[in-house]
Amino acid sequence: MKRQLLMSDARSRAPIKIHPTLIAITRRELSPGYQAVQSAHAAIDFQHQHPTIAREWNKNSNYLIFLSVENEQELKKFIQKFQIYDINHTVFIEPDLDNQITAVCAEPSERTLKLCSHLPLALGEFNESLTQR
Repeated sequence: MKRQLLMSDARSRAPIKIHPTLIAITRRELSPGYQAVQSAHAAIDFQHQHPTIAREWNKNSNYLIFLSVENEQELKKFIQKFQIYDINHTVFIEPDLDNQITAVCAEPSERTLKLCSHLPLALGEFNESLTQR
């Protein structure tokens, strides 16, 4: 049985179903290719570092979302929040970019969802530029 969270849609006040979602956050300043690959690295590493959580997520939901922040400093702020709130997470450091932090993946939980709910989708600015042509 898939676990889900019910939230209210502010426009219609109708309940909407939210499934436990694995969240990867990358840096918007990176190229589209780097954003995608760094997010994937973080998600895969999360599964290896937290196999029990990953198995439950895969069994009950398997929802995944890639979000973005402006730069490495903003990414570090989220890592600190995950540490403060005791949220399991995995940081990905890219050796090809002078060992910079390029992505983080956080466990699927209501708290993770609340902390990240205001972030835009990764690659969103590239999708917008394509639709405005």
